[in-house]
Amino acid sequence: MIGLVLERPIHFLAKYELFQYPILRWALPRIHAIPLRRGKPDRSALRVAIERARSGAILGIFPEGTRSDDGQLQALRVGAALIAMHAGVPIVPVAVSGSWELWPKGRKFPRRGTIRISFGEPIAATVQSHSDREAVEALSGGLARALQTLLAH
Repeated sequence: MIGLVLERPIHFLAKYELFQYPILRWALPRIHAIPLRRGKPDRSALRVAIERARSGAILGIFPEGTRSDDGQLQALRVGAALIAMHAGVPIVPVAVSGSWELWPKGRKFPRRGTIRISFGEPIAATVQSHSDREAVEALSGGLARALQTLLAH
């Protein structure tokens, strides 16, 4: 849905398992998807994402890592913050509201309804602490607060 409202292509991180289906193995690279092995750090996917961000591509990262079971914002993983910091690019928070009600996890087909996409102000990915871990966690925390604000309105 986010890709439909932007004029530039978005390079999404997509779970590696999707690339196992023949039609998706063909289609996903054509829409700039980056395969990501979940459950452990995937350095190859991170390297590709950082290179693309540095070259000016828009990255689409779902910082929760998976779809919500209840429609509420879940704890964020630090991958988006890590990529932004290493690429030296800001994070633009984007909240998608209504998608869970239309297509909850486990349902085969979506219902009719409305999805709202809200864009927040860019968050600079600058290092302001003494350790990379502290900086990544601080940036990720700022992203979580921005997403909560967008979802509340």
